[in-house]
Amino acid sequence: AALLGAGVMGRAQAMAIASELDNLKDVRLYDIYRDKAEAWAEEMIEITGLPIRVVDSSEEAIRDADLVAPTTLVSVRDSYILADWIKPGALLTNISDNDYTFGAVQKCDKIVIDGMKQFGIPVTLGKMKEAGLLNPDDTFRIGAVVNGNAPGRERDDETIFFSALGMGIHDLMVGNMVYLRAKEKGIGTPLKLWETPYWV
Repeated sequence: AALLGAGVMGRAQAMAIASELDNLKDVRLYDIYRDKAEAWAEEMIEITGLPIRVVDSSEEAIRDADLVAPTTLVSVRDSYILADWIKPGALLTNISDNDYTFGAVQKCDKIVIDGMKQFGIPVTLGKMKEAGLLNPDDTFRIGAVVNGNAPGRERDDETIFFSALGMGIHDLMVGNMVYLRAKEKGIGTPLKLWETPYWV
């Protein structure tokens, strides 16, 4: 697996990967700040048990990886993941929206999204649609895949791009779950944010 970015989003990705994949033999991490990456890797090895090692470039992390999980803060113009770095059959997760070049996305056999909103904003998929390089009708929704109404992986060498932009409903669901658990456990601090909302 390739992890790009040693930050908070990367922590969540590493923990998710560790909870679902117990057969990873090599997890390569790249961050532009080597010292930060080394400290992050040391902490996450202890937390996740993943065999994480820091490498010298994003290309070194990605080549031959079965799973690519970038969690950086780049703009579309600074996208850096190239098509020829990508192993056939890899799962490419688009956590931070703009890491993959248009060519890298076009190399994929299947594009799975969580919602159509990302085609209307200036992130990679939206810019590709705007440039006439991607038709949203040629993508699959993750809900349909999970429900069996659209195909998931169909071949071992099928390269899949999953773009999880996120939807507000997810935040509401998770927030409500956290709130209910806190109430159940009697923890947390009630906050009064205002006496009367100023916009009323």
